[in-house]
This record gives sequence, C-alpha cells and structure tokens, in this order.
Amino acid sequence: MPALSEFARPLRVGAALTILILVSVMAELPASTRLPLLGSAFASCIGADWHLGGRRWPVVGIDVIGKVFGVLAGWAAGQVTLGGDMTLVLPGLFIGGALVGALTVMHQALWWALIQSFVFFGIAGVLAAQIDPLPTAGLVLLGSGLMSLWLELPNMLRQRHTRAEHPHPLQDAEAEIDHQDHGLILRMALIAGLSVGLAYCIALWTGLQRAYWAPLIVLFVLKPKSSDMRQAVLNRTVYTIIGAIAATALVMLLPPEHGLLYVLFVLTAMATIWFNGRNFRVFIALVTAGFILLVSMGFGGIVENAEARVYATLIGCAVTIVVAWLIRQVTHPAPA
Repeated sequence: MPALSEFARPLRVGAALTILILVSVMAELPASTRLPLLGSAFASCIGADWHLGGRRWPVVGIDVIGKVFGVLAGWAAGQVTLGGDMTLVLPGLFIGGALVGALTVMHQALWWALIQSFVFFGIAGVLAAQIDPLPTAGLVLLGSGLMSLWLELPNMLRQRHTRAEHPHPLQDAEAEIDHQDHGLILRMALIAGLSVGLAYCIALWTGLQRAYWAPLIVLFVLKPKSSDMRQAVLNRTVYTIIGAIAATALVMLLPPEHGLLYVLFVLTAMATIWFNGRNFRVFIALVTAGFILLVSMGFGGIVENAEARVYATLIGCAVTIVVAWLIRQVTHPAPA
C-alpha cells in the first residue's frame, strides 16, 4: 500500500489548480482565457521531478521564463507572412525542433525545460490571430509560476530533500547515450527539425483543428534507437486514443460548460502526477484526457477536440517514423 507521503504532490497539484480556477472564476475571466492559465500550470507540474546538478530552480526558471518567451515569440512569428498562409512560425518550429531534438541525446532535463518553450511557441504561433500576446503571457506566467512556487515551497522550508518529499529519485538528465557523439546529435536535430516542419505543414494542409498538436507529438516520440521510437509511437498512439475516448465520454455525459468539468480536470491532473514515473502508458492517457478536458472547457466541441488530438498524434508519429527511416538510409545505407 502506498505511503501517505506519496500522495503529497498530487494533493498539492490539486490544491494549486483549484486556487487558480477559483481566482479565474472570481475575476470573471472568459472561459478561453482560462486555458493559458490552467494549461501552463498543468504543464509545469508534470515536470516537477527534473533538476540540473541537484538544483530545481534552474529548471523551474527555464520552464517559466521559456513558456512566457514562447508565447511572445510565437505570436510575433505568426505576424510575419512568408507567402500564402505560411508564416514565420514554420522556420521557428524547424529551428526549435532541431534544438530540442539534439537535447534528446544530450541532456534530458534541458530537453524537458526547453520543450515547454517550443510547445507554447507552437500554440501561440498557430493561434496568433486569436490571442492578445501580453495578457496571454501574463496568464502563463501566473499559472506556471504559482504552480512551480507551490510545489517547491515545502523544499524551500527545508534545508535538505527528504525521501518523504521525493518518493522517486529526481531525474537528472544526461542521457545514457554519449553526448559527445556529434554525428548522433546532428542526426537527431535533423530528424526533429524536418519532422516538426513536415508535420506542421501536413496538419495545415489537411485543415486539422489545433494544428499545433502534430509537430509537438514529434518531439515526444523521437528516440535515438529505432526500436525505442517504434515503442514510443505505439504507446503514444494507443494510449492517446484511450485518453481521448475516456475524456470524450465523460464530457458528453455533462451539459455544456458544467462546473463538474473543472472537478474532472483537477482529478485528472492529480492522477497524472500520481502515475508519472509509475506507469508511462496510463500517464499518456491521463495527459491526453487532461488537455482535452481543458481545451473543451474553453472552446467546446469535445468530439472535435478529441479527434484533432488523435489525428495530430497519427500525423506526428507517422512523419517521425518515415523521416527517421529516410535519414538513416542516407547516413547509414545498408551494405550491398
């Protein structure tokens, strides 16, 4: 039976999200403006185990500042048209994807911290015409900052981390692969950059709702080894579908904009934190359900949101597998 101390972090996450929801309701924020507030907080709590050199604050700082910078940079990139419907978001995604792809085999903590900037850059870039950048960046700062401060408060009040506070070892993050393998680093950067750009273009071409999900999926399934990547693609696809179906079923049982949606979102976030590091497959399903619940609270259209998430996952996974295979054929051709 789990020790009571292992429930401490999920309970703190639930309390922080509840506070943010109450503040947003009392401030009479429109439903759509609650998305950056709650979404940034949810994203920050997922990475609460990463650290750099035994210190949490470098990761926290990069996470919070990176989200804010991502929003502002994504909005600015979305204002610059390259031709047709294409904006500066595409080269931004390529460069950011390449950087995050290289970090996949260099340093996992930095990978996690910087992928947050990439995620919010992609979202703000795609939705540039629909958001007001400064208020949105402020909400992201408030959500991620409050969540990070709330989760770190017990550690700030103690001189040392205790086992009760961290039932799992903090995940420092140099990858197992030798990060001096420059060829591997360049190959991962190239695969990531091309896959992200191609997935984004396909999502736009097909008219996919929430097109930013497709390029984001690429970086979550990208692995140095083909077998690991195939397993990641399988897990991400199957359990994304499971999470999408579960969230859709729950929301369809409720009237539109029902207050119980917030309760379901908080409970899903708490369960996500509990299973993070314990069961990766369940974790994926819960993350998917959590974000679908969150988006549905702001925009409605639960079925469309779930379908978009599934289609984006399929596009991102398929593109990553194909691009990785092609690049490996070029860089490591099979002997005649």
